[in-house]
Amino acid sequence: MLITRLLIIGVTLALAYFWGRRPSLTYAIYPVVAVGAWLLVLHPHWGIPLLVSGGLVIPFAIGSGGSALNFAFLLVPAITGVWVLSILRRGQLAMVRAGPVWPLIGLVVIVTLSLLIGYLPWNVFAQLAPLRAQLGAWALFVFSILAFVISANLLRDERWLRITVWSFLAVGSGYVMGLWIPPLRFLRAYFSSGAYGSLYWLWLAALAAGQALFNRQLSWRMRVVLGLLALAPLGDRLLPINRSWVSGWLPCAVALGIVVWLRWPRLGTGLAILAVFGSIVYLPTVRSLLVAGNEYSLTTRGAASSIILEIVQVNPLFGVGPANYYYYTRLYSILGYYVRFNSHNQYIDIIAQTGLLGLFCLAWFFLAISLVGYRLYRRLKGNFSAGYAAACLGGLVGMLAAGMLGDWFIPFVYNVGFGGFRSSVLGWVFLGGLVALDQIVQRRQTDQGAAAEPSRS
Repeated sequence: MLITRLLIIGVTLALAYFWGRRPSLTYAIYPVVAVGAWLLVLHPHWGIPLLVSGGLVIPFAIGSGGSALNFAFLLVPAITGVWVLSILRRGQLAMVRAGPVWPLIGLVVIVTLSLLIGYLPWNVFAQLAPLRAQLGAWALFVFSILAFVISANLLRDERWLRITVWSFLAVGSGYVMGLWIPPLRFLRAYFSSGAYGSLYWLWLAALAAGQALFNRQLSWRMRVVLGLLALAPLGDRLLPINRSWVSGWLPCAVALGIVVWLRWPRLGTGLAILAVFGSIVYLPTVRSLLVAGNEYSLTTRGAASSIILEIVQVNPLFGVGPANYYYYTRLYSILGYYVRFNSHNQYIDIIAQTGLLGLFCLAWFFLAISLVGYRLYRRLKGNFSAGYAAACLGGLVGMLAAGMLGDWFIPFVYNVGFGGFRSSVLGWVFLGGLVALDQIVQRRQTDQGAAAEPSRS
């Protein structure tokens, strides 16, 4: 106790000395980071709600501009390091070995091999991306996967899964309230750049809808509030001023549609059939909704995708390495111009950087996690967990749709970039939470079976 007091006094005097000689708010960051790191070591699971909520609003970053490493991006390896140290301290490996983990391990191996193989002279005329950009692109893959893994392993208690979800809904709703409620417009200023990307809108709507429609333990007033919160992002995105940003409203609408269909399958199926029929009858209106203001974007995206797929033909299995294809594109004419460009399509990006093997691992992961979610949805009824499982299934399908519109769930370093990691990490954390919930349910059933066994005998 005496040593602790002396240490606190010494640190306080040292900070007073240096801060007194060179006054700067920068010095205030260090004790906050030190205290945060100490708390994270003691309670690693605190890092998950901090990642999803703090990543939206904490402006801390290292560097400047598009290459700045933000709070969410830096927190993932920090939590991972603390988790690994806790495993080493216990002396036993207690890692979740669920089905969705294995394809992600495979994807880490493949993106690492692609990083190395990318230095082979696939095209002697092509310039490679700078090493820093290649490592950054590699890290965006790996850190996304790490976010999934630490969530699956650290959210071992449903209480912490609840804290993660409710804290995200509480903090995340601030931006939406700032859009719809004039006196609260100041709340939008607290959200960092990149925090309100496509997956922010998607997961805010999906999680709110899941709890509103499935969690009967909530009061009807709370469920109404959550229902309005689920519709609010979609309503804003469909206003004429924002309608052209399809990445903002289409994945969100897909996720809400899946959650509604899971809650009322017959109604959902009927609405889907009606939507298809209406789309055929009112095709010009639907086309205007989807395409208006985006004609040039669609043309360039199609041309870019065809060129990038041509580039990848030199190494279709592993691609040309993280970030490299962006520099290869300068050798090809797109609509008469020789410029660098990216695909604006998650799946083309993955093929270009990691090849067909990387895309295969990603498809395997999405299939495996969807089976986990569907199993939980069938098993759970009328509580928080049921709403979470349904929300994750909706969010998963919404993520797949978002991938067609941009690099939203694994940001490309030269497009959505590091800033977009603030919102892209949400999908990986919440899907990791789905695996954690599956483990919780399995342990609960095992414990109940073990408790019932003596009574049978």
